[in-house]
Amino acid sequence: MAKKQNGKEPVPEPDWTVMIYMAASKEDQGITEAAAVRDLRELEQVGTSPQVSVVVQIDRLWPGTAERYRIHRNRAELLKPTGYTGTKSLGITSSGDRLVLERFLKETRDSDPAKNYLLVLWGHSFGLGFGRDHGDALSIAELRRALKNFAADNKKLDLLGANACAMSYAEAAFELQDGASYLVASEITMPFAGWPYANILEQLSGKDPEQAGLMIVEEFLKSYRGKTVALSLLDLQHAKDLSALKPLSDAVKVALSKSEYRERIAHAFQDTAHGDVRPLIDLKDLCDRLKEVGDEAVKSAATALSDSLKPKYKDKASAEANAKAKAKDRAKDKLVVFHEADTDFEGLNGVGIYAPVITSAPDLARLELDRKEYTNLALLREASNWTPLVYDDLRDPLDVANAAVIEFVARTGAGTLEQRGGVSQLLVGVWRSFDKVDYALRGVETEVKALLDPSASSPASSQEKRLEPTPGSFLRLLPPPAEVPQSAMNRGRTTGKAVKARAPFLRKDQKPHIQEAFKLLEDAVAGAEKTISRALTNGTLGLGAIGVGNAGEGPVKGSLGVGERSVKFGFGPPGEGGVKGGQGPGGEGPVKGGQGPGGEGPVKGLLGPLNDGGLTMLNSVAAEVVDLFRAVAISLRSLEQAVANLEEFVFGEAPSAFSDQAEAEFRAKDQIRRALRAVRDELTSASETSMLVLQHPVHGMGPAPGGLGAFGRKHLATRGGLTSGFLRLM
Repeated sequence: MAKKQNGKEPVPEPDWTVMIYMAASKEDQGITEAAAVRDLRELEQVGTSPQVSVVVQIDRLWPGTAERYRIHRNRAELLKPTGYTGTKSLGITSSGDRLVLERFLKETRDSDPAKNYLLVLWGHSFGLGFGRDHGDALSIAELRRALKNFAADNKKLDLLGANACAMSYAEAAFELQDGASYLVASEITMPFAGWPYANILEQLSGKDPEQAGLMIVEEFLKSYRGKTVALSLLDLQHAKDLSALKPLSDAVKVALSKSEYRERIAHAFQDTAHGDVRPLIDLKDLCDRLKEVGDEAVKSAATALSDSLKPKYKDKASAEANAKAKAKDRAKDKLVVFHEADTDFEGLNGVGIYAPVITSAPDLARLELDRKEYTNLALLREASNWTPLVYDDLRDPLDVANAAVIEFVARTGAGTLEQRGGVSQLLVGVWRSFDKVDYALRGVETEVKALLDPSASSPASSQEKRLEPTPGSFLRLLPPPAEVPQSAMNRGRTTGKAVKARAPFLRKDQKPHIQEAFKLLEDAVAGAEKTISRALTNGTLGLGAIGVGNAGEGPVKGSLGVGERSVKFGFGPPGEGGVKGGQGPGGEGPVKGGQGPGGEGPVKGLLGPLNDGGLTMLNSVAAEVVDLFRAVAISLRSLEQAVANLEEFVFGEAPSAFSDQAEAEFRAKDQIRRALRAVRDELTSASETSMLVLQHPVHGMGPAPGGLGAFGRKHLATRGGLTSGFLRLM
């Protein structure tokens, strides 16, 4: 509604009123307050205009009471809220009090009416709520009530934004659907730098809520150049589609009682993509993994929910085209309007869901994931089987709180609950990824044994439902027939005309089943490589836990000072190929003998000596870390090569050097048996190597004040060969 000004003609309402609710923590030594002041200064670069009003309420360490400002260009106007006399502040308030938020919303709407309203929640989030002010947090249930009360007086909030960590999750979207039309939030952590407010305010005028949300996502990703961030725009009128969680949780609960599906379901939950705030896992990725466990009821329910979570716009170009045309195709509307993320966050699709069972008790305490509060959320009251599923039913197959994990975490130097929980999660992720490879390899072993011994039964011929490979996957390690190397052919005495030895005992009806088994194995190895890479390059707890050195030394700024080489832990100096052959008597290092200087092992000269090709820029401490990355990379490449060799022997059409058919088949089968054992040996070696590197007494996982950070670790990982250019499946 337009308002009169000094008795004159009504002034048109602004397009937007932006309400920013800042819960600047009073308990983090002013860190959050400093970030809040920085954002206030950025807001003042644009401020209130005839088209956009900007009002901020901030509760911070200084002056100790909440204050409200109308932001103008280059200045902030301190407001006196309605109902207070003799003071310019709001008195003693808590940003976690629902009534405080309701008052802010109502009074701002009265003083600054507009066509559309944007509320930005600015501050820390956690588990099932927002803000931590003197222990009083604003829960999702309280936020729902505040927004519904705001909507009851007029209309629902047009756009809710979260300048806070990990608030794009299914439980919140379902809870808030009656209080807001759209939600802009992230599945992962929010950088302290927050939203690019000046750019957003400059472009907000003239946009409807969906166009405004798309613009915020675009400007946010652009401000970070797409690195280490993610943001989603959700259309909450389609949050009702999340009701499909009920049939999915019902089906999973039934399937979990059947032994043939139990381990597969556990793997699906453990392997689902996630950001930094585990146990918040990506809901669509979970559904896509559950579709492959083999149970038809689970597959049907997971497919239905997964389809409802596909983004309305697949890419930035289509989203921008819609915004420019100011047109909507309602037939295509979905919960996820648009999602964009750093390519490092593979598997994120815009909406998460909590699965408390996949993390530890300390983590649940830190996130305040209270079971009673969780169960009372609207989505969980409807999908009643989800809570016992993710708190109880999956506990046994996912129980990782054993002595080995506890001992490992204790040795990393992780002191806080958050650090210990983070190290534990990364370790368990690596552990489970190798467990999945082992599971897939067992499937290959069963199929290959049935191939070599026709009397043996194959799972493919039984009634057991089998796992399915990732859609569109194929044997990436098997070269085309023309590329089968001479080294893969049978060698021996040549007596007359050569025959093909493999085709006779690989029947046409067997080939599809054994191919699927190998595809699953390749998928599992690929998943392990990515999981290990993410763990080792984690920004705060990854490999290279070294202190701050002299700034600017080498390509990693201020992190790698010159120092004495510390405990070698079995790794040779950089000039000797990174991993010395044999590692001393009895194989004392994590990598077995045969990896001599210059790569004289099963992977010949793949990386070359570490001092070649620019590594001289690195100081000795950094070179040690590169050694560790290199050891992991070589062990994984050796595993890939062993799988490739087995695939060539099983599927290859190379001619045999033996003219006698019986002897040719005997030799070919013997090679397959040897190659199968080699895969098992290389898997053991790769898992042991990775775990030993993670536990390195100097550079292993754990907190490192002033250490490398994500950029530095990724740089050294690239130097060490832990990349997609070196690993064919990564």
